[in-house]
Amino acid sequence: MSPDDPAQSPRTSPLARWGALALLVAALLLGFLPFQPPSPLPADAPGTEFSAWRARKRLEVIAAAPRPMGSPRHAEVREYLVSELRAMGLETEVQVAQVFVPEYGHAFGAATVHNVVARLPGRTGAHAVLVVGHYDSVPTGSGASDNGAAVSSMLETARALRQGPPLENDVLFLFSDGEEHRLNGAAAFQRFHPRARQVSAVLNFDARGTSGSVLMFQTGADNGWLIRQLAAAPHPVANSLSAEVYKQMPNSTDLTVFMDAGLPGLNFANIEGGLHYHTRLEDLEHLDMSTLQHQGELLLSMARRLGDADLAHVRERDAIYFNLGTVLVHYPVTWAMPLLVLALVLGAGAWGWAIRRGQLRARGLGWSVLGLLSALVLSCVTVWLAWSAVEWLVPGVRALPEGQTYRDGPFMLGFALLALGCHSGVLALLRRKTTPAELAAAGTLLWLIPTVLTTWMVPGASYLFFWPLLGLTVALAVAAGPSRDGGLAPGGVLALGLSAAPGLVLVAPFVFSVMVALTLALAFVAMVLAALLLAALAPVLRVVLGRMQPLTTAASFALGLLLVGTGAVLGARFDATQPRPNSAIYLLDADTHSAQWVSSDALQDDWLARFLGANPEARRLEAYANWSRNVWTAPAAQVLDLPPPTVEVVKDETHGGVRELTLRVASPRGAPMVELRLEPQTKLRDVRLAGTGLNAEQLEEARMALGGPRIQYWAAPPEGFMLTLVVESGQPLRLRVSDHTFSLPDLENLDESRPAGTTPVSYGEALAEGTRVTRTLQFREE
Repeated sequence: MSPDDPAQSPRTSPLARWGALALLVAALLLGFLPFQPPSPLPADAPGTEFSAWRARKRLEVIAAAPRPMGSPRHAEVREYLVSELRAMGLETEVQVAQVFVPEYGHAFGAATVHNVVARLPGRTGAHAVLVVGHYDSVPTGSGASDNGAAVSSMLETARALRQGPPLENDVLFLFSDGEEHRLNGAAAFQRFHPRARQVSAVLNFDARGTSGSVLMFQTGADNGWLIRQLAAAPHPVANSLSAEVYKQMPNSTDLTVFMDAGLPGLNFANIEGGLHYHTRLEDLEHLDMSTLQHQGELLLSMARRLGDADLAHVRERDAIYFNLGTVLVHYPVTWAMPLLVLALVLGAGAWGWAIRRGQLRARGLGWSVLGLLSALVLSCVTVWLAWSAVEWLVPGVRALPEGQTYRDGPFMLGFALLALGCHSGVLALLRRKTTPAELAAAGTLLWLIPTVLTTWMVPGASYLFFWPLLGLTVALAVAAGPSRDGGLAPGGVLALGLSAAPGLVLVAPFVFSVMVALTLALAFVAMVLAALLLAALAPVLRVVLGRMQPLTTAASFALGLLLVGTGAVLGARFDATQPRPNSAIYLLDADTHSAQWVSSDALQDDWLARFLGANPEARRLEAYANWSRNVWTAPAAQVLDLPPPTVEVVKDETHGGVRELTLRVASPRGAPMVELRLEPQTKLRDVRLAGTGLNAEQLEEARMALGGPRIQYWAAPPEGFMLTLVVESGQPLRLRVSDHTFSLPDLENLDESRPAGTTPVSYGEALAEGTRVTRTLQFREE
């Protein structure tokens, strides 16, 4: 067969080509349809329905200001929640508990929590569905999205359920405390609250952004039954690959506590608008009302379904699930292996058909495999270079945290076009060396590898590769089939378009999700999937574009670079609506009665120069803070007389080579957070607080901790808290104790006011802005 294959003949129907292109566009739109949340319902919507505008009225109260644990605003919101719930007629209580949570996070967390627990009684009350959303926020933002939206949605859902018929099961609403700080409230409820034993299923709602559809991104084991319930909800957005990926990440939410206790559950969150997350821009103005409506509709629908379901049987074998438009397709995970066998059988048949037709040449197949692999590598390298160039040329990008900008959209589309340009360019060079059938055959080889691996190792991820592989198998059979007048028949061209649909529907939106989740700095990772998708599209693009591939290459690169440049200019331009993040800490060492200014920002600006001066020093401060990189430091001109945390020895005993030291720790400043850090060489045997100690794994984590084991206590009572340290005897025990308030001190002759174009760095992405007072104590063994 001639390398200038019939599929490229001018006699191939132009109408069929346009029809195939239309099919590709339709598949792409179908793939992204789930990412369009529903329109918000007005305040006068029927009482049994969820209205985002009714929820917003409550959110205006909840998100009026930051509400971190231990703050007056935190207590005000708690009182508001109790008042609203009791006004609805729900049984409501405040669970107050001291809890030590060494399981989650890089520091051992502890707190005095105030959970708000409300109960909507069911007809039987034998089982309960638990709806969870935390009401605390980070200190740097009012938390309209994280997690005020969920809190207001829970209130609106409780109101709507009260107006409907009674449910079979109890619905428990847990407005948890301390999620932002080691999941303290959820742990307190699960360990100490009597109604925790009644819970049969958990629905947790959280956020990592201010817009976009609400995704169900995590499930517990044996999720088949819950997935079937979710599939019947309005506009479900979920896929089992996200759940598999999340298992490998160090992140945790309140659902983690309940999953560790063996409860089945679903985790929901929106992730778009991530640069607003944990900042002052996470406010009502930036919260997408469609996102709030989507969250509320899912919450209300799932609460109703589970509230009337037989919760005695909530476990079924895990499911594989994904979106086809707004429909959630699901099937048992046990189908993964038979589907793989089906793919192998059909693939072998398509290859045999193509070989018998004389459509596969060894040289053409080799060039096709080499071309697709080269395009994959080139796509990843090109996108990595593009982002690296942006970081080098645009300093404002380096000032933004975690590879995000205020205009990520142009970057994402630009990167996709650069990947398309790489593929189109490589395939244009190989146009006379390959045919559509050979490209399809090479594509099946590339897609078969991840299909086999995921089916064998992570079957929940197998759908993403099986269905595009099936489409490529069809493409191979079509491309190797009979032709008419030296070109593919119109039906064959359209069939090629349909064969590419599974890849566009499933993979294209996942590439977008990966770039959102991993940020632009790791966008080159998403290009691996993008390149695989383009490999699946190669046969149809070869037919549709024909000799236009060189022009497609040039246009893709030109438009891609233009979009990346646009994103760089618009996304890192700072003003009142797009403020530059920065942060400063006033660090007072009570031992030396000295103070310094500290900032972990990558770059300095004029506001930071007020504190750091013109020549700050870059150095490590691991003894003071958990930060593994250099920070900017400069001596503070004014040393304030701020009282340090107090530590009182309550008991100090040594028995059998083990020393047990019980301390009472308090913050005279009433700081919301107190941190204790042991030296790395401390031979720690146990830490006991609130009746909880460490297991062997946690002790090993403490031994490996950067700068030594840390314990953070939030919202301590005025009298302080009791802490017991158990160490090997015969060693000096040194303890650094700090407390932290989240505002800068009022200093003379220093203007601390922020310009309109700046904002504190997102909480968790840098050292927390504020005032920290620290001291070091040594407890000698008697």
